[in-house]
Amino acid sequence: MYHLQFSYEDEIFHIVREPWSKFRFQYGVVQNRNIIFYEWDIGEDTKLELKRKWNEAYLVQKKHIDNLQVLERTEKLYELLQKSKNFSIPISGLGYFSSIKDDPITWKSIFDMDSSQMENLKIKIEILDKNIKQIEDDLRQKVESEEFSFENLGEKNKHPYLLPTSRIQTNFQTWEIYQRKRFVREFAFNPKLIVANSFYQFSETLSENEISKLEDYKRNLINEIKLCFNQNNCDDWEELTLLIRIVTLKESIQTKKILVPIKSLNQFSYLPPISIPKWLRKSKKEEYKKLLLLNKNSFFKDGYSSISFLKWENFLTNWMHFETNATSFEYDDWSFQMEGFTTNQATDAKQVNIDDSSKNLTPNISPITEIHYRYKQHVRSIYSYHLVFQNCTNEIFKYQSFMFPDSSHPMMEPGLKMNTNTLSFNFIPAIVANKMESSPKTKFIKIYPSYRNLKRLNLNFSEKLKESFIPTSKIYSPNPLDPSFLFFTEDSIVLRPVMGLANLFWGAGYFGVGVIVSPFDRGENVSKGLESLFNSLPELVFFNIRKGHFPFITEKDIPKTYYELDNQ
Repeated sequence: MYHLQFSYEDEIFHIVREPWSKFRFQYGVVQNRNIIFYEWDIGEDTKLELKRKWNEAYLVQKKHIDNLQVLERTEKLYELLQKSKNFSIPISGLGYFSSIKDDPITWKSIFDMDSSQMENLKIKIEILDKNIKQIEDDLRQKVESEEFSFENLGEKNKHPYLLPTSRIQTNFQTWEIYQRKRFVREFAFNPKLIVANSFYQFSETLSENEISKLEDYKRNLINEIKLCFNQNNCDDWEELTLLIRIVTLKESIQTKKILVPIKSLNQFSYLPPISIPKWLRKSKKEEYKKLLLLNKNSFFKDGYSSISFLKWENFLTNWMHFETNATSFEYDDWSFQMEGFTTNQATDAKQVNIDDSSKNLTPNISPITEIHYRYKQHVRSIYSYHLVFQNCTNEIFKYQSFMFPDSSHPMMEPGLKMNTNTLSFNFIPAIVANKMESSPKTKFIKIYPSYRNLKRLNLNFSEKLKESFIPTSKIYSPNPLDPSFLFFTEDSIVLRPVMGLANLFWGAGYFGVGVIVSPFDRGENVSKGLESLFNSLPELVFFNIRKGHFPFITEKDIPKTYYELDNQ
């Protein structure tokens, strides 16, 4: 499914694509919001077209974001090259390997290549060396002259539904690609030991049957990487991923322990990671034990595939973050980003000191920095957010207008098309929901109550009243994601202004205390107090935007009706 979410990190209004189950948990449980599902009375062909249009819009934005990442990485490499003319620059993905040699005989038997295959591999390394040298000469010249330019960035295109002219490809990026491909091939001749702190080892011991399975998987990975060597049709990250998985399995087999390479988060996150309180860690640990059994069964019984490997690594990475940082949110898009050096680079990491060499930097803004900034502003202008003019409600219908510019299209019929003018108030979810409910094109409505509302379903009036008051609530617990408040006002429209006034005074008091302690907490409580005041103001005029968050719940806390709703 698709939905829109603004990120304060990159200031981009993201088109988020994810499974319904994940969206429902994050939105309906952690963020505690009701979800109302409206099914439109449109033909199957129109449904497929609508799905294709959203796929296209998502890919357009992804291409812009990919371009931004390329420019960001290029800017970093450019700055490093200014300080290190001999290209002693760390490369993403190589930080899992040390400079210490591993036993070449062992690896020769693992790769199991004949003399002809080894000779062909040497020739390919020589070709890569020539290409790398040519790019380095070109880059040195460009850094010295500061002559960098990128054509066809598509900055004149402000339409969120039109592709950028081209995917950005820089010499820096090509240099990294060649270096990664060279490293993987060189490894067959000159293997390296892993960097211990780039991997995480779990305490669970693998069974003999599981070790035998890992041996089979390792052979599959070896065959795949040899195919890459022979046919030369794999990209650099594909080859490096295969090699990292091979060394991971080799180490797991030797130690009889589960090992996972440490990855970096590579996806949009709803909320900042927060530490799980000590009182909850025991329950979460029990949940991970259950999940371990499920994931182990799937990984070891389903057989080898790149998808099963990815799922297994994602689970282990989330588990690792729970064990090491006790964070509460789980993700499914992690990447190998540990930085390291190749065997043919002139110096090692200890010889590159970025802070000490800062005096060598050109004081003026580099051309790469300027281009990166310009393109970033361009992307932000396309995917901008505004509480009223461009929010996650009315922006959906703006996209619909872009997707179907022909007014005679079925998706533009009355009841499906929504006015995006501010005076239509279609930026308010409740108003849009009311219009959708009365639309002749709506044939089916299904409500998924929020986590708190599901828990309140079977409570009597007295119990519900207690749940509205934070100090007496058994369902809700204060947490780092919410500013302090006294009452949930969602439950009663009549009493909402009175409760809102109490919340307003409480927030004002919290803000006042925050001002006093701001020298000690760097204004954290001031910020929380302002947020509490902001959430309380709409309650004075019968509106409710405060729902509360529930990041600290366990499997046992979720009522059975939560799962039953998906089966109805």
